[in-house]
Amino acid sequence: MSNSDDSRTICNVPSLREIKKRAEPLAKKKVILELFSHFVESPDFFPNFWFRKMDELIIVKLLEHLDTKDVDDRRFLRSLLLRIYIKLYHMRSFMLKQFNDVFYRFIFEAIESHCIEDLLQIYYDIIKGYTAPITTEEEQVLLKVLLPLHKPPSMPAYYAQLVMCIIEFLSANPSHIESYVIGLLKLWPKTSVKKETLFLKEIASILVIREEQEVKKVLVPVFKQIGKCLTGLSAKIAEQTLSLWHDEDFLEVMRRNNEVIMPIVFPSLFRMKRMHLSQIIQELVYIAMNQFLMMNRELFESLTRNYIGAENAERSNPQ
Repeated sequence: MSNSDDSRTICNVPSLREIKKRAEPLAKKKVILELFSHFVESPDFFPNFWFRKMDELIIVKLLEHLDTKDVDDRRFLRSLLLRIYIKLYHMRSFMLKQFNDVFYRFIFEAIESHCIEDLLQIYYDIIKGYTAPITTEEEQVLLKVLLPLHKPPSMPAYYAQLVMCIIEFLSANPSHIESYVIGLLKLWPKTSVKKETLFLKEIASILVIREEQEVKKVLVPVFKQIGKCLTGLSAKIAEQTLSLWHDEDFLEVMRRNNEVIMPIVFPSLFRMKRMHLSQIIQELVYIAMNQFLMMNRELFESLTRNYIGAENAERSNPQ
C-alpha cells in the first residue's frame, strides 16, 4: 500500500474527539432514561397526582426510542413502559392506542419495526391482567392486532411472543376460540413452508386448551385444513402435520372426538400412503393410521371399506 493510501486510511479513522462527540447524545439519553425510570419507581410517585403531569408526548418518545436495534435498550424501555402502564391507570387507553398504531403501521403499511417482539412481550403482561368478562377494547386486541400480525412475512421472528399472547388470551377467554380460529384459517399461508409449519403448531396449541365445548366448535374446519396439509405438494408440511400424532395432548383431543375427526382425515392419510415414496412419511402414516385403529376399530374398518369401495367404483366407471 502506498503512503498516500496510508494517509487516506488514517484520515478516515475517527478521532477520539469525534468518537466522544458521537457518544455524548447516547450517553445523555441513557442517563435521562435512567433518571426517569427511578422517578417512576419512586415511592413518592403518586399516580393520582402525577398522571396529570405525565405528558402524552413522553410515551410517544419512549416508543420511538424502543424502535432500536440495541437489544439492551429495548429491554430497558420495555420494562419502563410496562411500569408506567401498571402505575398510571388513566394513561392505559392512550398507551394501548400508541402500541396499536405501531402494530398497524407494521402490518398494513409495511413499515419496518425492531420492537414488535418487545411490544408483544408488554401485551402478554397486560393480557395476563384481563378479567372476565373482557371489554370490547380488549377483544379488539385479539382480532384486530394479534390475528393480523400473522400476515407479515417476518412473522416467524416474533412468533414465540405472538403465540404466547394468543394462548394466554384464549385460555382465559375460551369463548373467543371459534372466532379467532376461523380468522386464522382464512390467513393460512399458501407459499411459505416456514409460516405454515408455525400455523400448524399454533392450531395444535389452541386445540389442547382445556375447554372442550369451545374446541369442539372448530374441529371440522381445523381438521379439513389438516387434511389439505397432509395431501399438499410439500413433503415437509406433510411430515410436520403427521408429527402432530406424536403429541399426546393432541392425540387425546382426537381420541375424545374420533367420530368427528376420523372421517375428515382418513381419506387424506390413505392417499398419502400412495402419494409419498419417502420412508419417513410412510412410517409416520402407518403410526397415524394405527392410532386411529386403536381409537375406534369399528369406524376405522368402515372407513377403509368405504374408501376402497369408492376407489373401485371410480375405476370401473371412469369419466
